[in-house]
Amino acid sequence: MNYLKTQNFCLQSIKAAIILTLFTPLLVTTSILFPYVSGKAIAFQILVEIMLALYLWLLYFNYKQTGSEQYLPKLNLLSWALIAFFIVLTFNAIFSVDPSNSFWSKQERMDGLFNLAHFFVFFFILAGVLKTSSERQFILNFSLIASILVSFNALGQKLGWFFAPYGQRITGPLGNASFLATYVLFNIFFALLLAFRTKKLGWKIYYSAILLIEAMVLLFTYTRGAIFGLLAGALIFLIGYSFFGPTNRKKKYALGLLIVVFLAGSALFALRHTDLVKKSPLLNRLTDISFSTGTGKTRLISWQIGFKAFLVKPLFGWGEENYYFAFHKNLDPVFYSFSTETFDRAHNKMVDLLVMNGLFGFLSYLFVFLTAFLGLWSIRKKDFIAGLTLVALLGAYFVQNFFLFDMPVSYLMFFFFLASVNAEMQTKNQPAPKQMKVLPKTVRWLKSSAWLGIVFVLFFLWAGNFKPILASQASINFQKYLSGSTKNDKSLQMALEEYKKSIDYQTFTNIETRKIFGQNASDIVNRQE
Repeated sequence: MNYLKTQNFCLQSIKAAIILTLFTPLLVTTSILFPYVSGKAIAFQILVEIMLALYLWLLYFNYKQTGSEQYLPKLNLLSWALIAFFIVLTFNAIFSVDPSNSFWSKQERMDGLFNLAHFFVFFFILAGVLKTSSERQFILNFSLIASILVSFNALGQKLGWFFAPYGQRITGPLGNASFLATYVLFNIFFALLLAFRTKKLGWKIYYSAILLIEAMVLLFTYTRGAIFGLLAGALIFLIGYSFFGPTNRKKKYALGLLIVVFLAGSALFALRHTDLVKKSPLLNRLTDISFSTGTGKTRLISWQIGFKAFLVKPLFGWGEENYYFAFHKNLDPVFYSFSTETFDRAHNKMVDLLVMNGLFGFLSYLFVFLTAFLGLWSIRKKDFIAGLTLVALLGAYFVQNFFLFDMPVSYLMFFFFLASVNAEMQTKNQPAPKQMKVLPKTVRWLKSSAWLGIVFVLFFLWAGNFKPILASQASINFQKYLSGSTKNDKSLQMALEEYKKSIDYQTFTNIETRKIFGQNASDIVNRQE
């Protein structure tokens, strides 16, 4: 067997799959429930599972040929922080109030331990295979290509070319203005990073254009949390450059721009009650911040309920994806004086962590941010601009998390970002591995692990992806038949058969399917009378 050729095939296939994951935000799968969420998440999971199988064989063939561990990720403080965070999440899932829900989640969120495990695997595969700065920059460009396609779709909504489910607030193919805002927030800073790194004027113009277009998209989402995050990131960058940057003319410009931003923000706040601000949908939304009325009041009460729930289970929490239980167990009835919604998230990442993952989960999550910051601070002498840009993005994401919560697309960007941080902490271009002695026991162990990995991947491809897809499609068929049925119509019977088929798959889609059935039960009874 030509081990070098097989190894190269595995490596290139993994890189191709990495690129494909960055295009999953464009997917809208109308053939299954929650087409803006579950389809993207399942596509990502399938790609990561294929990558994992290929990665295990890559390790085997590389060691068989060279005796080296070239493609194993080098563990640093950030890597260990992520491992610690995942261990806490696993422990919380096992001992949660609903372990099944914590592990599998539901189609609307796709945020259980099974889903999250794929992002951790994604991080470590990227850390293992993307060894050079040129490789990482090449992959990063594909994230920008995907993001500009998402942005054009969103701007098409603004221009009336495509359907916009939330009126003025554009959503793009992500189906939610907040999710779109978080997604473009990451890519704005990725574009800024590449604009600084390239020396060619044409590329600088290209990256700057992407930055401006996506900043405009973010503003048109009217998502205050992400906009405040962008402003925080901009302030971090300007402050960092003004006080810690190299001494040159640009430093004065950064300080001047910082003053302008501060004065503009102060003026906007001072004019918040004037017609100029009130008649502008964007400016009015940015300055209309109140915890006594509207969504501000419901969010505040939700946070209070969440904190009360945290005190009930302070150390390990209620378990991933179990905020719904915590919310109802500790519900303040006054909440329904301001809203008819039922929250399964606090709309505050920090409160979500405290409730679902307890103090240990909250602290381990903060430790990931701390180690990322320390890693970026450590490279400031090697590449100050790269370190400062990524620190600004880290700060922007952290600030927006006080107003929003994570979903699969934001996790994709966050773990991709962490992989970029991890790469910046390593040597830019590592030397080729030396030929080492190949140990037969290690070869056998790696080969067995690769075959075992294929078995696990095949199992989870079916149990975690294809089976839920089939169940979800049956659930949609159930709704189609039900909507078209009449009193004496056979479609009612066909609807019930599709419902039974969906439930018989015994997968996490049953939560939504049963909910839909319950919502339509009275209609079914009336048609049978």
